[in-house]
Amino acid sequence: MNSLPFTTRTLRLHLKDKHGACLRELAREVNFVWNYCNEISFNILQREERFCSDFDLNKLTAIATKEGLLLHSQSVQAISKEYVTRRRQFKRAKLRWCVSRGSRRSLGWVPSKASAIRYKGGQVWYCGRAHCLRDSYRLADYKLGTGSFSEDSRARWYFNVTDRLAKSEPRQMSTAVGACSCAKLRIRCATDVAF
Repeated sequence: MNSLPFTTRTLRLHLKDKHGACLRELAREVNFVWNYCNEISFNILQREERFCSDFDLNKLTAIATKEGLLLHSQSVQAISKEYVTRRRQFKRAKLRWCVSRGSRRSLGWVPSKASAIRYKGGQVWYCGRAHCLRDSYRLADYKLGTGSFSEDSRARWYFNVTDRLAKSEPRQMSTAVGACSCAKLRIRCATDVAF
């Protein structure tokens, strides 16, 4: 029998509030990279009359982490890929700017690929920093995939991570029916007919 296909499940875990300031700083840098991708993509569209792919944006943002950004290089690539995906989805030449301050501030979002995150001892490690979380899933039992840190409207932070599960085979129904299930079936049929 050949291997079963996989399905992807997303786990969402609440991070402790003490990491809010650090994650907000990372979210500001994500907004900076998003806005840079937005601006450079629009300039290339005006100058060369073509849309940038995520590969083009990856080449343009390659030295960003060496120049002082706190983000992981895989996160910068994930941001540019997400930008290209959303630009194609909404069929726009330029998307809305991500704002880091003020009343119209964008909610925080820090993407990460599987190689950039580690789970160890009840903490998620990202860019050399440990983030404590309320581990209700026992993450040590899972093989972590891509994920992100996200903020909700009440300034609470969550760690979202994907996990691959093998699809199980469908169960075989038994042909033998017990007396109890026959009685339940008769009652259900009688109530269906009454209405």
